[in-house]
Amino acid sequence: MRLARKTVFLILAVILAASLVAAQAPLSKRVVAYNIDAKYDAKTHSLDGVETLTYHNFTGQALDRFPFHLYLNGFQKRSTFNEEQRLRAEGFRAGFSGVTDKQTGSDEVKKFEVISMSDGKGHTLTFPEPQDLTSKMNFIRPDDGNVNDKTVFEVQLPQAIPPDGEVTFRISFHDKFPEVVARTGYKRDFILAGQWFPKIGVWWQGKWNCHQFHQNTEFFADFGVYNVNVTLPENFVFGATGVQVGDKKNGDGTKTMSYHAEDVHDFAWTADPMYKVVDGSYTNSAGLTTKIRILMQPANMDSEPRYMDAVLGTLKKFDDWYGPYPYSTLTVVDPTNGGGQAGGMEYPDVYHGRNNVVHAERIARTGTRNGA
Repeated sequence: MRLARKTVFLILAVILAASLVAAQAPLSKRVVAYNIDAKYDAKTHSLDGVETLTYHNFTGQALDRFPFHLYLNGFQKRSTFNEEQRLRAEGFRAGFSGVTDKQTGSDEVKKFEVISMSDGKGHTLTFPEPQDLTSKMNFIRPDDGNVNDKTVFEVQLPQAIPPDGEVTFRISFHDKFPEVVARTGYKRDFILAGQWFPKIGVWWQGKWNCHQFHQNTEFFADFGVYNVNVTLPENFVFGATGVQVGDKKNGDGTKTMSYHAEDVHDFAWTADPMYKVVDGSYTNSAGLTTKIRILMQPANMDSEPRYMDAVLGTLKKFDDWYGPYPYSTLTVVDPTNGGGQAGGMEYPDVYHGRNNVVHAERIARTGTRNGA
């Protein structure tokens, strides 16, 4: 009898241990790790940032060439995005011409460095000089050969990263946001920062997938971990992908908001001094609770119950159709008046409403590799 009890307790202990391991296991294969420090200038709608990116080489082969997206460069005169928009001016993104200062945007890499390499077996690789590869950056146009398009660049390393190895880049960059258009930008004090940092391409089916920015396109990126610090005016209300881990007042009229996100393929943030915050929560069928945060415009507060009902109903449908929503936070944004081009957009953990409607399929896509 005593032996049987010991056996039962042992089985229960094994099941509990397995459950704990499963609960703590990553939701994705974490190919990338981004650490970004950024400072936003609300007067000029610009940003200076330093990005430290670690790429894990799970491709099964040595890699010495790495492509990167600079999506904000799509909002420049004669870019591929702008030319397609000009020729096909219709639909959600109609009205953008990219010919005035307000309508242009840019993402300029100031410095590109390789700061470490390893073989994935605990051995650091010796990196041949130069470590500063800024002069080696080369803009490429893999889709249409448009020499005016600067939405993709690549860097050739002097030494390959072996299979299962990793490389860490440090990239200093400067953003200029356009007046809100096609998923990103500002309107008066409102800002949606989407596709705002240099983003590495995806090794897919034996080659790099790193397309130029097109008018009708989807964003494609690997899952990973993000740690992001954004410094901005102290009076701005802030929302972002992931979990808030810091809110520091700097004593100079600015504050630094710190966020951590795991198993997501992108990181977006928004800010507006006018936002009114509405909090809620949803507990799914697995007993996990998602914290809901709705950032409302004051003039639209009468629609707040509709937003919350839509979010709760959507999370219930997600649970029914796909399974429990896997993230602990969900932020829903009510864009400012005139900022409709920021609406109807989904980023990981962050959804931008449009016409006060929240769709289940859009929240479902915040957890997919191929985010719209």
